[in-house]
Amino acid sequence: MYLVSENGPSRLILCAGAGGYAAARIYETDGIYLPPEQQTPENVAVNIEAIKDGGAQEEFQSGGQQTMKFVGKAAAHFGVKIGG
Repeated sequence: MYLVSENGPSRLILCAGAGGYAAARIYETDGIYLPPEQQTPENVAVNIEAIKDGGAQEEFQSGGQQTMKFVGKAAAHFGVKIGG
């Protein structure tokens, strides 16, 4: 009931079991960019280790952050500067 109360936190996944409680966090790896002609299941398989690499993982606070990450990678590939 606490999570839905007036004082309950936003953006929290609460895990509970056998009297134990924890907060779950979801992180996303930095990933890679594949140009359109390379976006195949085979190329995903070839690059899976780079896709899974957690060295630059990040916890996003909003879905828009993921969108900007992917748009930024595509823009960099095509030599387009975005932002300030």
